[in-house]
Amino acid sequence: MVESACMDYLTALAALISLLWLWHSSLKARETATQLARQECTDRDLQFLDGTVAFSGVCLQRNDGRIRLRRGYRFEFADHDGRRFAGRLVLSGLDLEELHLYVGRPAH
Repeated sequence: MVESACMDYLTALAALISLLWLWHSSLKARETATQLARQECTDRDLQFLDGTVAFSGVCLQRNDGRIRLRRGYRFEFADHDGRRFAGRLVLSGLDLEELHLYVGRPAH
């Protein structure tokens, strides 16, 4: 009986630690995505709008024998005429995998 309660406690503790790791990892990934999107807009003389990125999806990805989280983010930017456009980026772990600026396609 005591062993069962101890195992339940350890399982719950492991689940809680896993959730905290996922939450912290997600915050770091969003911060990285925001910095990358902002820098790309700055490099192209565009205005990064709203100051952040929006989460658009996650999946598991095998990369070099390791399993990593692949996260997608959307963002908006504007040209000098004030027209809004959409951008998208994908991180594998914290590494940039894709970044697209859809200059010819309005954001809305």
